Amino acid sequence: MPEALVEGKERLYLTWFYRNLAYNPSAITQVDINEYVSHYSAPGGMRAGV
Repeated sequence: MPEALVEGKERLYLTWFYRNLAYNPSAITQVDINEYVSHYSAPGGMRAGV
């Protein structure tokens, strides 16, 4: 179910997650987030993350 809620919104979800919940948000750059988005957007990619 969580995957269905995030599907198509991976960039929004991951950006919010890393900017608001990371211990040190400045340690994760937009380039890093883009890399995560590219993998989590792949079919089945979000399954392990949730």
